[in-house]
Amino acid sequence: MMGVDIELAKLERLMTNADRPPTRGWLNGFFNEVPWVDGFTGLRADGTVLGTEVPAGKPQVTVDYVPLLYEPAKQSTRALRGDMQQTTIGPVVVLAAPLYDGIDFLGVVATYFRISSIIDRVKKPDSVVVFTPHGLLWSPYEYGATPMAGIDWNQSVTKASSGVVSNERGSFVYQVRWLGNLPLIFAVADKGDFPKSTGSLAGSEKYFPKREKLPVPPLKERTRPAQSSGAEFLPPQPGQEAKAHQGGTSAHDIEAGSSDSMLLQEPAAPVRKSRVAERDLEGENTTYKPRPRPRAQQRRLPPIIIPDMPEEAPAPAPEFERPSPFGPRKAQPEATEPAAATPEAAQTAPEAAPGTTAAPQVSAPAAQTPAATLSGGRPSPFGPRPTQAPAAETPAPSAQPQTAPEAPATSAAPAAQPAAPAQPEVEAAPSQAPAMLPGGRPSPFGPRPAPAAPDAPAETPAQ
Repeated sequence: MMGVDIELAKLERLMTNADRPPTRGWLNGFFNEVPWVDGFTGLRADGTVLGTEVPAGKPQVTVDYVPLLYEPAKQSTRALRGDMQQTTIGPVVVLAAPLYDGIDFLGVVATYFRISSIIDRVKKPDSVVVFTPHGLLWSPYEYGATPMAGIDWNQSVTKASSGVVSNERGSFVYQVRWLGNLPLIFAVADKGDFPKSTGSLAGSEKYFPKREKLPVPPLKERTRPAQSSGAEFLPPQPGQEAKAHQGGTSAHDIEAGSSDSMLLQEPAAPVRKSRVAERDLEGENTTYKPRPRPRAQQRRLPPIIIPDMPEEAPAPAPEFERPSPFGPRKAQPEATEPAAATPEAAQTAPEAAPGTTAAPQVSAPAAQTPAATLSGGRPSPFGPRPTQAPAAETPAPSAQPQTAPEAPATSAAPAAQPAAPAQPEVEAAPSQAPAMLPGGRPSPFGPRPAPAAPDAPAETPAQ
C-alpha cells in the first residue's frame, strides 16, 4: 500500500494549502498533480454549493457535503475533514479544507475521488479490501464472507491501528490510514480461501450501520461585517479573469485591509505628523550629489633582501666546572704500618705474685689509618677504613693460688656448740678489658663478661 499512501499524502498537502480562494491557474495545477480526483467544489457555511469544477472527461456527481460543515470534536477546527458518500458513480471519498476569516467560519473547498482510481498502485489489487466504517470502497471478495463483516469499526479504529481478524474461512491483516478525520481501512488476505466477488459493491450496505442525513449546522453570528458574497471561493470565468488581469491584479488576490486578510486584522494607524518643522533645501543643496573621493593608493614597501651568509663550523660546547658537594679536597696523610708484636715482649712481662691471678693481657688497639679516599680524591663518607690488627696474645698461665692451712677454730663458747665452718676463699675477678673485634675495633656490645667460678662444695662441720 505504499503507492496509495504516497498519492493520499500528496492530496493532503495540496488541500492543506487551499485555505485561500482558488484561482484558475491554481486549480489547473491541482488537477495536473492529482489527475485521479473526480471534482472540486466550493461550499458556503449555510450549505449552498457555489460551484463545482470537474476535470475533462469525467461526469458531474452530486455529493452531500453537509457532514463536512460540522467541526470535528477531536481535532483542530482548521484541520482537514474527510467523509465517504454513496453516489451514482459508486462510493467516493471526500476531503475538505475549511475556510475562516479570523474566527468566523466561511465554508469549505472540497474534492472527491474513487479509491478504484489509485488501487492500481498496489502490487496485488486482487487481494486487498478497502473500506471505511461507513461503507465498502473496494473488495475483490464477497464482503459478507470475510471476517471484517459484522465488526463495529467505529469502535475498533479507536482502539488499534492494525491487527488481525479471522473467521472459520481464514484471516485478514488490516491497517488503518487516517485521511483527515476519516479512517481508511486496508485489509489483506493472510490465510484461508474466500469466495471472489463479481466486482460490484451493491448489497454491501447491509454490513455497515445506516447513517442519518444531517441538517445544515446553524450559522454563527459573524464578528466582522460581511464584505463578500462568497463567490470568491470559486475560480472566475476565463473572461472575468482576463478583465481582472488588465488592471494588474488577479480577481481573487486579497488586498491589504480587506476582511479576508489574515495579516492585517486591524486598520493601520494614521501617520502622525512630525513635530520638527523641516524646511526644504534651497539652491545648490537641492540636487546634492556626493563627490567621489579618490581612493588612497597603498604604499608598497621594497622587498627585503637577506644576503647569503657563509657557513661556519659549529662552536664547541662550553665546559662547566661544578663544585663538589663534599667540599674542597684535603691533603692525604701518609699511611703508617702498625707495630707488630714480638715474642720478646711476651717474655719480659712481669710474673704474677703468688696467691693472685694474673690479669689477661689485652693488646692495644691498632692505630687507625687516615681517612680513605674515593676515586677523584674525595674523602669517603663512611670514615676511615680500619687496618687489620694482629691477634691478641694468650696470657701465660699463672701459678695456682696457694691457700694457707686452716687454723683450728678457737672460741670462748662452750664445747657443746660446734665450730662454724670456714668459708672458702674466692678468687679475685680478673680485670675485664673491652672486647675487641677483628681489626682492632671495640665491640658495640661492651666488654665480654668473665666466666663465673664454680661453687665450692659445702663442708660438713666436725662432730
